Amino acid sequence: MNTSTIRFKSKMEEASLLFLQGWLQSREFRVQITKLVTGSAQKNFGPSHLKQLSITLPHPDLQGDFEKRLMRIRKLRHSLNPSESNFVDLMSSLGNLAFNSGAAA
Repeated sequence: MNTSTIRFKSKMEEASLLFLQGWLQSREFRVQITKLVTGSAQKNFGPSHLKQLSITLPHPDLQGDFEKRLMRIRKLRHSLNPSESNFVDLMSSLGNLAFNSGAAA
């Protein structure tokens, strides 16, 4: 097991795990982590980097809306079996909607 393996677990009751999973796939996360990773041959991101991240955590109702949309997308993906690139595009679009709508914690 890699020494930089991280298990994400919410410490806040109002943070939905599905929302956090979506956030980890978002542009907001990628932009932040790109600035923090170290190493040249093999990029490294560990617990010390995690403490430097800032997450936009909308109201629990908005997180619930995000979860419902995410589940619909997953059901559609499963039933229609689109290509991986189409799914990535859908997730990116959903992430942009969720994290660029002006909602702030």
